[in-house]
Amino acid sequence: MRYYVHAVDGQVYGPFDVPTLNQWVQEGRVIPTTLLQPETNDMRVAASTVQGIFFATNQTYTSFTPQVMADGKNELKASFVCFGASLVLCCFPMGFHILAGIFGIILGMTAYRRGHTLGILAMLLNLILLALLATSSLGWIPSPFDGLADRLKIPGVSKI
Repeated sequence: MRYYVHAVDGQVYGPFDVPTLNQWVQEGRVIPTTLLQPETNDMRVAASTVQGIFFATNQTYTSFTPQVMADGKNELKASFVCFGASLVLCCFPMGFHILAGIFGIILGMTAYRRGHTLGILAMLLNLILLALLATSSLGWIPSPFDGLADRLKIPGVSKI
């Protein structure tokens, strides 16, 4: 009988016959917990339960689990996108800017924790913009968007 080998990286290899699998056991490529699927059905079984595959009783096996290292690139980009969206989409409701700022801060912090020092810059830019928008909405400082329609000379629009 032949078996497909389900590797820990998600790939499926094969099918292979039992002598080939026994050779891989000797090389350490197949361990007792390796999942095998018979060619004839879809049921996966541990290699230790397959008749004809032999493992040494005194041998210790270590399984390899591949790790995907998150480097924070996507979080850094997303944090800057949140900052840019708040700047460019100035006519959106204040709730949008608050959410974009909060997400930008969280994403910048995550990028920094994953090794990107620019994550601090992205976090600070989002924090400063959020603070400026919050204080302008409370009336503590004039909004940078007040009178924008007049400055841009948009007819029929009194306030953006």
